[in-house]
Amino acid sequence: MMLYDLERGKIMKRFFITISIITMLVLTGCGWNPFGPGDGSEPPRFEPWPIGAIDYEPAWSPDGSTIIYYHAANYDDSTDTCGFYFVNPDGTNRRLFLNATVDDPDWSPDGEWILFSANARIWKIKVNGDSLTQLTFNRRTFFPDWSPDGKKIAYDQSISTETHPRGIWIMDADGSNDHLVIDYGRCPDWSPNGTRLAYDGIYVADTNGTNIKLIHQGGEYPVWSPDGSKITFISTDKNEYGLWIMDSNGDNPHCLTQDICFYPCSWSPDGEYIVYTSGLEGSIMIGDSAVYAPGDGRLWVINADGTDKYQLTFP
Repeated sequence: MMLYDLERGKIMKRFFITISIITMLVLTGCGWNPFGPGDGSEPPRFEPWPIGAIDYEPAWSPDGSTIIYYHAANYDDSTDTCGFYFVNPDGTNRRLFLNATVDDPDWSPDGEWILFSANARIWKIKVNGDSLTQLTFNRRTFFPDWSPDGKKIAYDQSISTETHPRGIWIMDADGSNDHLVIDYGRCPDWSPNGTRLAYDGIYVADTNGTNIKLIHQGGEYPVWSPDGSKITFISTDKNEYGLWIMDSNGDNPHCLTQDICFYPCSWSPDGEYIVYTSGLEGSIMIGDSAVYAPGDGRLWVINADGTDKYQLTFP
């Protein structure tokens, strides 16, 4: 399992069965992290996730041929099985790309690099496995997202330091010119034209942090459609849980599927399909209420109009 942190517990609490499991997720993962915390200390030891393997955080490649996602190991699996995987959109040719405790993958617009976070630091690596490069240091940084032109990276910092306040930051693709743009924001996603960011809330803002607008009350992990006309998000309202979609100005919000969903979904480049993670079956917390949630914790693909979903990954 990935290196979850206490500040990320607020994101996870709606999806897991009990507070004890949430605590376990905060403290556990799978295997040794080969990257370490980025400050020269030894990497911690982690145990496999005890509540079953799960596939999540999918990201569709720019050419539409491949989906990358994270697979977590359970007690019955070897830790050699956890990490980033590639899979074809029809579920074939599943193969391990990076055996490590990692999360938040994002493709570069040219399809040559994978951006991700590991142990609360931002990294990038070429799709052939070469040129592993660390981009952030000594801060708790997550959810990196490449700009459409490939020149910049947006990400969030979850806890303030003496020199770096928490919020949404933007840096050049090589890690330089790092600067804060939005106080307290989480989970940024670039608009396809590169002029705006959507983030948890659901808010949108110009990329310099101005013109902030709340477009939907309550939601996480907003993701723009490839043409910029729609935004998907995970509803955090106990009466409206599931994967939702709305116009990019916030109009016409409606539910695509009432599966309890983990993390951001990802659009196919042609805007026809959405891949997402269905939550594990059980009673979970939505806000302050317990809700029964069917699901298998695997990747599913659904048409952008909410029809004809199919399961992509299996135990």
